[in-house]
Amino acid sequence: YICFHFSHFMHWVVEFSDNELTVNPIRSIDVARKAGVSRTTVSYVLNGRTDVSIPEETRARVLAAAEELSYRPNMAARALVLGKTGLISLWLIDTTTIRHQADVLQAVHKRVTSEGSDLIINRMVNHHEQEEPPQSLADWQCDGILAYNILPHFVLPKTTVPLVSFGSYVHEQGDFVAVDLKTGVVQAMHHLVASGRRKIAYVVNRWGDREGDDRRDAYAETMAHYGLEPQYIVGSAATSAGAKEAVAIALQDPKRFDALMCFSDEMALGAYRAILDSGLKVPEDVALVGVDGLDELNYLEVPITTIVQPISAMCRMAWDFLKNRIADPKLPHQQVVLPASLVIRESSDLS
Repeated sequence: YICFHFSHFMHWVVEFSDNELTVNPIRSIDVARKAGVSRTTVSYVLNGRTDVSIPEETRARVLAAAEELSYRPNMAARALVLGKTGLISLWLIDTTTIRHQADVLQAVHKRVTSEGSDLIINRMVNHHEQEEPPQSLADWQCDGILAYNILPHFVLPKTTVPLVSFGSYVHEQGDFVAVDLKTGVVQAMHHLVASGRRKIAYVVNRWGDREGDDRRDAYAETMAHYGLEPQYIVGSAATSAGAKEAVAIALQDPKRFDALMCFSDEMALGAYRAILDSGLKVPEDVALVGVDGLDELNYLEVPITTIVQPISAMCRMAWDFLKNRIADPKLPHQQVVLPASLVIRESSDLS
């Protein structure tokens, strides 16, 4: 896995004396001297203590001194005193695209940092072949864990740290905020059939091409409902390049499809390019639907229909659940399922 840290760092002063270089950290005592107060007062102000009476003018002076000196508290010492690190760990464990991950990361980061915590980001690499995340993920000293898209074959490492899973794949034995993509795909399939499409293929990556995946199951069940033959176009990865290559090969079959239901928006982008490169038109020759709700799909020459995930609401509720769990470890399980929304655009609409 790859780990990124978004946290406070101590500011250092570099001094040159008699041709020697010394590096001195800015300490709370330096802030106290600058503000003309005691070190205890600095500690009370910077730790947000409201149970101690400190004049607002003094509080402002301490904050101004800390800002001027670029002082940041020593996180290890702060954790020992307060019993909290101020760190939240975000696990990105998913089959979704980098673009979609970026939207989720931005929403989580905004929520967490707006309330005074910092974010550690752990992004799994080659996780499709792993049975469980590395144990070291559970060893991070943090106050809580937000785990995005925990895949069914993952066994969570043992940890006493509060954890909330969220996304289209969740850990059902704990706190979670799930997104119902199955209903969205069913709605998209009904829409394609209603538009006269009968040869609807499913574009998916290798991992998602298995029974039990909500998106694939929704596609297969709807095709069976209408008595239609399913067709699977499996890309090497859930990327635009993987989808483009797989769809280009499938287009060589004279009994080709007249519509594509794609596992993700990024795969839909690759499929779109392959269709145009073959000389065909969207939606006249091939209708197209994606999943995720990426903004860029609305800025193409032919905007692509997509199933929009409620990223903002999902991340907000996951963060709220985690705060609740940190405050009260004995709470009953907090579990909710959010709907996704089908947004119909020109790529699937012939009207």
